[in-house]
Amino acid sequence: MEVDITPVLTRKQKRLFIRLPYRLYRNDPNWVPPLLVEQKGILDTSRHPFYEHAEIEMFLAKTGGDIVGRIAAIEDRSYFECHGKRDGYFGFFECDLNGGPEAAREITNALINAARDWFRARGIGSMIGPMNPSTNYECGMLIEGFDEPPVIMMPYNPPEYPDLMDEAGLQKGHDLISYNYDSEGLPDKARRV
Repeated sequence: MEVDITPVLTRKQKRLFIRLPYRLYRNDPNWVPPLLVEQKGILDTSRHPFYEHAEIEMFLAKTGGDIVGRIAAIEDRSYFECHGKRDGYFGFFECDLNGGPEAAREITNALINAARDWFRARGIGSMIGPMNPSTNYECGMLIEGFDEPPVIMMPYNPPEYPDLMDEAGLQKGHDLISYNYDSEGLPDKARRV
């Protein structure tokens, strides 16, 4: 299978990039679609304040003319200044799993390599993520709790994604933990708030 990686350069490509998850997750009962206007805003490099200190390159993966994946490579100069090192972010990763595990591996590897190549060309030696596009938004990857309804600001992805990342040579750097709290044990005043 040949996977073609294309940078997002046109409005049409950006629309395809933004809308891909809506197709991939359409039959997943636990996926709650983000607002399209919000996704467009986050990726609007001419208006969103994040891009005053950051650059993004979005990529689409195609096989046989069909869009089967996406990824973004993000250079955040504020991160460089704060941490004193040049790590790039990758984010907005999605991969069509309908072609089977081998196809998903090939798509994932091609997307990860496109991001790596973009970083190398900029002198950035390592990447961290997923960041969509920074820690002020969704970050990380769901590795358990796939049967739970999603919550705001928390990522949602199929259970296959963590293995795809491992197979692409990426290693988990941190655990990000979220908690559900049963409000029945709260005092009445706190529950009203």
